[in-house]
Amino acid sequence: MENLLLAARAQGYQGEVTLPNHLSELISVKLTAISVYIDPLVQYIPLRQNTRSEYLSEMIKIEAIRKVQATSLEPGTGLEFILNPGRMESVIEYVNTGNLQQYANPAFVQELIYWLRFNEREALASMDGLFSRCSGNPTVPRLLGKMFVSGTKPAKQVDSDAKKLRSSIGAVILTSEKDDRASWVKVGRLYQRLALNMTTYEIKSALLNQPIEVSEIRPQFQSAMNLGEKIPQLLVRFGYAPGMPKSLRRPIEQVLI
Repeated sequence: MENLLLAARAQGYQGEVTLPNHLSELISVKLTAISVYIDPLVQYIPLRQNTRSEYLSEMIKIEAIRKVQATSLEPGTGLEFILNPGRMESVIEYVNTGNLQQYANPAFVQELIYWLRFNEREALASMDGLFSRCSGNPTVPRLLGKMFVSGTKPAKQVDSDAKKLRSSIGAVILTSEKDDRASWVKVGRLYQRLALNMTTYEIKSALLNQPIEVSEIRPQFQSAMNLGEKIPQLLVRFGYAPGMPKSLRRPIEQVLI
């Protein structure tokens, strides 16, 4: 959404967003012609990515951290930055618990397999999903990939994500005051803006949302992170890292109604 609005202004259109209040409602964006305004963040839209590799454990410059922390918020949203190693270990504990529960759930594993693209041919055929190379995994035939993912031991995923978090300089929790559809859209806009701000300083980021996706863990995570009444919606780790291959996306002509 935020990328759409930034790109629209660069083409001479102001976007007016109407947020959904009920499950049956859609997000509405009304475009009105204005003078062209090119926000500096526009140039970083094609560069930003969810970088799922281990990071380089290099310290980020203080001024860059401060600029990122100053990312403008949507009404009713917040950013909780975690830079203290002790608090990061607490985050790792909850990510580990989330991994154990998710990988013990056959429905979660089946949905994960559904969205994975195990080789170039699959990625090119669907033009969507997560290409295995984008997360640092080798390309394999689909049958072998399905066997590998379905047979993944939860403890192995725990170790993998713990390494990724420990290689990160910090993490940030995106929060909202409410837990409704409008709030989800606002947090999504905030995440896109935050990720673009990070990209301007060559900071990579990736979602690691297990303690929020598992409903029983979420309130425990909220309490452990001292969020009070603020509801955790997204967990993002960040740091320096080389770029990774990008997942393919369908041409706009195929998704525009």
